[in-house]
Amino acid sequence: MEKCLRCTQLIHLWSCKYYGKEINYDPEEYPNAQKHCDTHFGMTEPLRAPNNEKVAELVGIGIKKVIDYIKEIGTKKFIEKI
Repeated sequence: MEKCLRCTQLIHLWSCKYYGKEINYDPEEYPNAQKHCDTHFGMTEPLRAPNNEKVAELVGIGIKKVIDYIKEIGTKKFIEKI
């Protein structure tokens, strides 16, 4: 977040119609953010309505199967397959 020079509000620049500059985002300038995105995932959608506890349980089972498979064949082989 940054302060807009025109409207002086603390905002996300992409949403301020007064910012007046081209927005450029180069992921290479943010290696820690890129590393996080490359090595993490979220489970927010399966845990939201209208899904229920059973759906969340099935998603968890699926994730465990994938993790177990990675442990079985190794990370390098897994990455080569995707």
